[in-house]
Amino acid sequence: MWEELELSKHIHELFEKCSRLEKITKFVQRSTAKLRGLLFVKVMIFESIKNPMASLENYVQKCTDLDPQVEISSQGMHKRINIHAVELMETLFKQAIKSLVNTVKLELNILKEFTEVYILDSTSISLPEKLSKVFKGCGGSASEAIMKVQSLFAFLTGNYIALALRDGISSDISYAELTLQYLKKGSLLLFDLGYLSTKFLLEIVKRACYFICRYKFGTSLYLNSLKTGELEKLYLGQLLKKHIKIHFELNAILKSKEGKQINTRVVFIPVPEQTANLRRRKAIRNSKKKGHTPNKEALALLDWCIFLTNVSSDILNIEDIAQLYRLRWQIELSFKVWKSIFAIDKIHARKREERLLCEFYAKMIGIILFNFLCAPLRVETLIVLNRELSIFKAFAYFQEESFAFAKALCSYETLVQFLQKTYKNLMRFALKTKRKKRKTTLQLLMELHTPQNSGKRNQNTNLYLDFQRTYIKKVS
Repeated sequence: MWEELELSKHIHELFEKCSRLEKITKFVQRSTAKLRGLLFVKVMIFESIKNPMASLENYVQKCTDLDPQVEISSQGMHKRINIHAVELMETLFKQAIKSLVNTVKLELNILKEFTEVYILDSTSISLPEKLSKVFKGCGGSASEAIMKVQSLFAFLTGNYIALALRDGISSDISYAELTLQYLKKGSLLLFDLGYLSTKFLLEIVKRACYFICRYKFGTSLYLNSLKTGELEKLYLGQLLKKHIKIHFELNAILKSKEGKQINTRVVFIPVPEQTANLRRRKAIRNSKKKGHTPNKEALALLDWCIFLTNVSSDILNIEDIAQLYRLRWQIELSFKVWKSIFAIDKIHARKREERLLCEFYAKMIGIILFNFLCAPLRVETLIVLNRELSIFKAFAYFQEESFAFAKALCSYETLVQFLQKTYKNLMRFALKTKRKKRKTTLQLLMELHTPQNSGKRNQNTNLYLDFQRTYIKKVS
């Protein structure tokens, strides 16, 4: 009951801000205006949830359904979707990220050493060419207009800590440094090789945080020479060419341009031959698109998953690293929901810039709202029912009840009643089917560091200690 009360409070407070924001953004400039900010926002958000490809007529009908006293034509709605409407939706979007924050934390033994686990990733959306001045694309075979949505997701609490809309040509590395302000001391950050830079890793370590990321070809790694005491470059191609395909790790050093050093574990995990060949075909295809010849050594390294981390083996062993990195696919699943269900990538080329942006912000607010409601349920379904919440089933219910949700926002009391009913039904009808053969990422993580597995922790940690010493001697 307390969860529904707390959630209702934050949601109700967010939408109450519309009466102030409508004046700040100049969406309402006359006291006699019929279409107020709150009604406009509810129409845009909940009609976009119900019907991602909504027309002006759909918006007008939703206005009438929510407030019969408001009479507006399709032409009138067209005029109200202007630069002031865009500013209203954008401001509310930013407010939603700040205020709709879940505090119920997912407890997993494997993650107990970390204050939070962040996942950094992005997804790109092709836009009509007319938006190239707002969101510049790469051109060539790609679109002239591309929007890149950068996301920093807190896995344990289930919150989007940061969401940013950027040009398609903007680099991931440039955004990565902006996320440092959100990292809690003792937290773990997972990210893909697109964000990898020595400068970024140094800043993570400086903040007493941890990282796990994939190795990017061309990143120089070094070992301390036992003979000279100086750094000797580690040549991964030569190392792995002669190595049997079994997982192992090395302690290595990353060095910045300024000479600053980062001690890092390099974890090597072989992949099945079929997967390696698939990776190579994809790499060759991408290189041809860009007019490049793929590097032979880079292609050879695709036989392995190579990870860099500053987490000690006392906290996470090789198996833990491999399983934990799978969490990054949780954000990929979220992007799939954004596109397949919320349809954020379905944009009609004939629509005006203002309408395109209003609808996009409406969908993103809907995503934040949906995530805010589901985050506490992840914990409750596990504790009470030992089951996982299905995002797809939950959204199907959310979509079906979107009009009832919009109506429930009229008062705090009706919103509490709506959420009580919603939670009761989601606990019954929005759970994942139990799987024995193919376990989910969460199931695999829950099994790690359990009492029956605790005896295996040191087995992989010291497996290749002798190998590492031998390799260092050879380098020396």
